[in-house]
Amino acid sequence: DDQREAMRLGFEQVDKRFEDQREAMRLGFEQVDKRFEDQRETMRRSFEQVDKRFEDQREAMKQGFEQMDKRFKQTFAFVTTAALIAGALISAFNYLHVSQQ
Repeated sequence: DDQREAMRLGFEQVDKRFEDQREAMRLGFEQVDKRFEDQRETMRRSFEQVDKRFEDQREAMKQGFEQMDKRFKQTFAFVTTAALIAGALISAFNYLHVSQQ
């Protein structure tokens, strides 16, 4: 009877050790999973920052091109106006020159 009780206690201890090992492994896997999740989150944030930088650069380039386009239009308008004025003056001088003869 004592032997059976000793064996039962021994098996309970072995079973408890297995249960403790399973719990330790479960906790270990949870920690590994948490580390992977943290790494994925860190990578996601990094990609979001890179994407934000690209978006900021695209926006800056767009604004730069818009400013260049605006300057080009202003310059083109100025040159066109100057050409029209020059053409009108040349026509007026030609008219005056022809009318004096």
